[in-house]
Formats: sequence, structure tokens, C-alpha cells
Amino acid sequence: MQQFTHPPPAKAMKLLQKVSTDPGILAIMKKYNWHVGTLKEMPPEGLVGVSEVCILGYNQNMGEAIALRLRTDNLKGFRYYNIIMETSK
Repeated sequence: MQQFTHPPPAKAMKLLQKVSTDPGILAIMKKYNWHVGTLKEMPPEGLVGVSEVCILGYNQNMGEAIALRLRTDNLKGFRYYNIIMETSK
């Protein structure tokens, strides 16, 4: 069985903080008067572009919680920031 190296949760939290303070995201939220209760990491289930049920993020109850898939399919790192940002819009 293959062992995966997981980036530490602290790095995931730092990435979520970067997304939450991104000037583009803040401008969109201000423009539409949107609010987010909780921004969290979504577990990477399935393979992007391969699995039928694979998603990169979801919005629960109109912003009550937003979850983003930060980690790569092999769990060895994080997705590129621009891909995470595309999911966030």
C-alpha cells in the first residue's frame, strides 16, 4: 500500500486564510453583499476529471459554509492557487 505525505493542516489553514483575504474575492463579496460563515477544506474524494462524483468545492446554505478542495489527488501537495481561486468565484 502506498503511503502519502500529507501537507500539515497548518499549511491548509494558511492557504484558506490567503483565499479569504484575497482582494478579488473581497471585492466580489462586497459588490454582492455576500457573507461566508465558515470557509473550510473539503476532503479530496475521487479523481478530478475522472470520477463522476468529484467536485472542487461547494457552497452550503447560501454561504453558511464554503468548502474548497485544496489538496491534489495524490495528497502530496496543494492545488495551484489559481485553480483554488477559480473554484472560489
